[in-house]
Order: sequence, then C-alpha cells, then structure tokens
Amino acid sequence: MTVTETGFLTVSQYVTSAAFALIAVLTARDWLVSRDRSRMYLALAIGSLAAVSVLGQVGRALGPSFTAASTYATVIIFLTSGLALLLFRHAVIPLKRRTLRAVIAIVTATGALEIGVQAIFGRTAPPAVQLIAAAAFIVVWSGCVGEPSIRLWFAARRRTVVQRARMRALSLGYIGIVAILLAAVFASFLTATSGIRLGLALSIFAIIPLLYAGFVPPAWLRRTWRQSEEEKFQQATRDIVMFATDQGALAQRSLEWAIRLTGA
Repeated sequence: MTVTETGFLTVSQYVTSAAFALIAVLTARDWLVSRDRSRMYLALAIGSLAAVSVLGQVGRALGPSFTAASTYATVIIFLTSGLALLLFRHAVIPLKRRTLRAVIAIVTATGALEIGVQAIFGRTAPPAVQLIAAAAFIVVWSGCVGEPSIRLWFAARRRTVVQRARMRALSLGYIGIVAILLAAVFASFLTATSGIRLGLALSIFAIIPLLYAGFVPPAWLRRTWRQSEEEKFQQATRDIVMFATDQGALAQRSLEWAIRLTGA
C-alpha cells in the first residue's frame, strides 16, 4: 500500500468518526428538545456507534494496551447500538413482550460470551472458540439492526412523506453498515489488498449521508421531501374549498393535510 493510500485511509477513519459523533450530538439534541422515547433510542443507537468508532481511533493512537483494555467496553457499546435500534423499532412498531425479552436475553448472553472469551483466553483463544464467539457477535448484532431496517422500510409506506423518507434513509444506512461489516469479515479471510481497504472506506463514506438524512435531516432536505405533498395540498385545498359543504369534513381533511406536511 502506498503512502498516499495509507494517508487516505487514516484521514477517512478520522472523518468517519467525526461524522458519526456529529450525527450523534445532533440526534441527542433533538431528543433533549422533544423528550420523545423513540428519539431517545435513535440517539442511543447512533451515539453507541459513534463511541465505538471513537474508541477505535483512540486505540490506534495509543496502541494495543488501550485496545485490549477497552475491549469489554467496545463489546458492550456495540451490542447496545444494535439493541437500541431494535428498541426504536419497538417504539414505532411494537414487538410482542415475549419476543422483546428473548432478544434482550440473547444480546446479553452474546455479550457475556464475547467478554468471557476475551477474559479467559485474550488473544490466544482456540480458533474454534474465536469463530463461535465472533459468529454469534456478528449474527446477533446484524439481526438486531437488520430486522428493524427491513420492517421500517415496509412500514414507511403508511407514514407521512417526511417520516417515510427518514425511515427509508435510516433503513438503507443500517443495511449498508451490515453489508460493510459482512464484507469486512469476508475480506479478513482473504489477503487484505489496498483495493479492498479503499473499497470499504469509500462504502462507509457513502452511508454517512443516509444516516444523516435518517437521524437529523436538515430543513432544506425536509422541504425537498415535502415539495410533492405541497403541490398535492394546493390542489386538495382548492377542491375542499370549492366542493366541501360539510364543515366537519372540511376540518378533518385540513387536519390530515397538516399532519402530512409537518410529519417528521
């Protein structure tokens, strides 16, 4: 790998960590303003991912001793990020209590397994044990974010235009993370070429705008999403005013359009 490629990868890692941290801060700010439970779970999900990313950069700067010491925290925080997205899904589209309790138990058991392997064996764990722990870790986290991503995508069809766009951007962003994670695991069994590393780095860059749009879309993007609805609203307003004779129906239709235009 050339010096230029190494420099690009280093810069991209710092930029990615900074982007995740910024999205986390903005999402936490939105939650503090609204105090909405679903937004709290979103803030926890992206905040945990940002924390894992930042810990990784600090580990690269301080060396293996810090990485080893922070392993337990990284495992817990990363699993928390997946569980938080599932809890967001539960807040929007409720799961059965039995299902939710089972998932929490599985996530807890997976974290205990990973931490136990690290505590007992460290870096010298037998290959079979490493494979079982790593597979459980990846499968459980991917399931925690994969199922909500797919479920939210289809549920978005029944939402307002802004909610629909946000939910689908969020779904695509998390599906992208799962795909990158699986690609990185697959690449670890191959010779890690510079092309693979650059491809993974560029893939992460590509999902940052999706996560930004899903978690904290700016005002101009919301306006863009609402534009088609505003045109329909203008036509509907003319129809309502010209043809509605029932004041109750007029008020109901007006309320429905207000919700569609301001939904977030």
